[in-house]
Amino acid sequence: MAGKKEHTGKTLLMIACMILIGAAATVRTPAHAALSAWEDHSMEVMFIALLFLIAGGVIAYLMMNIRMRRRVERKLRNSELNYRTVADFTYDWEYWVGSDGTLRYTSPSCERVTGYRREEFLADPGLRERIVVPEDREIWDAHRREKPEGYDLRFIEFRIRRKDGEVRWIEHTCVPVRDDAGGFMGYRASNRDITDRKAAKDHLDMYREHLERLVRERTAELEAEIDSRRQKEEELDLYRRDLERLVRERTAELEDEITRRKSAQDALAVSEANLRRAQDVAVIGGWNLDLKSGELTWTDGVYRIFGLPPGTRLDYESFLASVHPDDLEYVNKSWSDALKGAPYDIEHRIVVNGAVKWVREKAEVEFSDNGVPLKGSGIVQDITRRKQAQEQQYILRQQLAQVSRVATAGELTAALAHEINQPLAAILANAQAALHILDGKAPDLAEIHAILDDIINDNKRAREVIRRVRSLLRKEPSKPEEVDINSVIHDAIRLVKQGSDFTGVSVRTELAEGLKPVMADRIQVGQVVINLFANAFEAVSELSEPPRNIVVTTRMDVEG
Repeated sequence: MAGKKEHTGKTLLMIACMILIGAAATVRTPAHAALSAWEDHSMEVMFIALLFLIAGGVIAYLMMNIRMRRRVERKLRNSELNYRTVADFTYDWEYWVGSDGTLRYTSPSCERVTGYRREEFLADPGLRERIVVPEDREIWDAHRREKPEGYDLRFIEFRIRRKDGEVRWIEHTCVPVRDDAGGFMGYRASNRDITDRKAAKDHLDMYREHLERLVRERTAELEAEIDSRRQKEEELDLYRRDLERLVRERTAELEDEITRRKSAQDALAVSEANLRRAQDVAVIGGWNLDLKSGELTWTDGVYRIFGLPPGTRLDYESFLASVHPDDLEYVNKSWSDALKGAPYDIEHRIVVNGAVKWVREKAEVEFSDNGVPLKGSGIVQDITRRKQAQEQQYILRQQLAQVSRVATAGELTAALAHEINQPLAAILANAQAALHILDGKAPDLAEIHAILDDIINDNKRAREVIRRVRSLLRKEPSKPEEVDINSVIHDAIRLVKQGSDFTGVSVRTELAEGLKPVMADRIQVGQVVINLFANAFEAVSELSEPPRNIVVTTRMDVEG
C-alpha cells in the first residue's frame, strides 16, 4: 500500500512540474508585450493563474502524503520493535513478513526448530519455502496464495526438513497486520514444532483403532456363534428328515432290489454259459514268419479273423497295420522281447473294416545255435465274444454287488438309526444347554464355545454315518485305498451288535498289533466282514446251550 502511494505521489509531482514549465514558457515575453496584450489576452492570463493554483495544490498534497507516510513508518518501526521485544524470548519460531513480501523479522527460536540461524533466513528469502517437504509444498503454496482480506487467523500443518535432515511437523499460525486505517502492513506468523504431539496422536489413533478392531472381531465372533447355533439346529432338523426319508425309500425299494438281484444272478448264469459256449467254438488260425526274408504266412482262419482275402501277401509291417493304435506299442514291444527269448502270449485289439476285435496270440521263436532268431510260429484266436462276455459278466457282478450292499443296508437299518440318533441326541442336549447358559445374566462364552465344538463334532459323526450309508448304496467302481483291517473289524462289530440281538453270544477279538494297511475298497471290505459276522451269528444262534462264542482273529503272515 505504501509503495502504491509513493508511486502516485511521484506522478502528481511530475504533472505539477510540467504545469510550472508550461506556465513559465507562456510568461517568458517582454514586459511591454505583456501589458499591451493584457486587454487582448485576459483569458490566457486567467488560465495561467489557474495552472499555478493547481500546481500549488498538488505540491501541498504531496507534502501532506510524505508526512503521513513518515508517521506510518515510525508506527511500523515502533510496532516491529514491540513485536521483536516479545518474540525474541518466545519458545516458538515467530516471524514478520512485510506487505511487499520481505522478511522483516524472525525470532531466534528458528534455529531450535529448523537448525538454520535467523541470519540465514534474512539473507535467503526463499529458504522458508525450500525447507517445506515436497509432499506438503502444495499446502504451503495454497496458503501463500490466499489474499490477506480473505482471513483473520489461519492454521495449517506441514512438515519441514531441518538443516540436519530430520523431518519435523510444524503448526503454522498466521494473522494479517493492519494499520489504524485498516491498511495491510504484512502478516505475523508463529511456527510451533508439534512432532511429539503428532506422534502421540498417531499412537492414540493406533490404539483406538486396535480397540475398535477388537470390539468388531469379538462382536463378529459372537454373531458367528449365534448364527452357527441356529444353523446347527436347522441342519439337525434337516438330517432328521433326510434319515426318515432315506429309511422310507430304502424300505420301499428293498423288495425291488432283491428281485433285481435274483434277475442278475440268472443273467450271470446265462452269461457264464454263453462264455463257455464261445470258448468251445472259438476261431483259431496259425501263422509262420521267416525272420530272414520277412515273409509272413497265415492260415485261412487267420485271414478270416483279420478280414482279408486268403492269399493276400503279408509281412510283419502289414500285420502291425491291423493292430489297434492304442495296442501297437505293446504288441511291438512284446514281439521284440520274444526275439530275445521272452515268452509271447498276449491279448490285444485289431481293427477289421472299422470294427474292433480282440485276439489272443501265442508264439514260439526258433533260434540258431549262437542265439540268432530264425523264424517264429504261432496261433491267433478270436476272443472277441469272450471279452464281450467278460465285460457283461463284470457289469452283472457290479450289479450284484450293488444289490448286496442295499440288502446289507436294509438289514442294518436299526444299527444305522441308533448310530445317527446318538449324535443327534447329543447335539440336541448341547444346544439346550447352550440356550440355558445364554439365558443367564453373565454367559460363560468359553463354555458356550466348548458346547458348540461338541455340537460340530456330533454333527460330523452323523454326517459320516449318512455318508457311509450313501457310499454303501451308491453304484460306483471300487476305490482302492490304504485300509486298516482292525479298524474295519471294530466298525463292523459295532454295527452288527446294534442291528441284531446278540443276547447270549460273546464276541472276542484277537487282533494282531502293527498290521500293515492293505490296498482295498474300504466299503466293500466292510461289507464282507459284516456278512461274515451275520453268518457267524446265525450259526452260533442255532446252538442249544452256551457257550456261544464268536472269535475274530487277525495276524500277519511270514511274508509281512
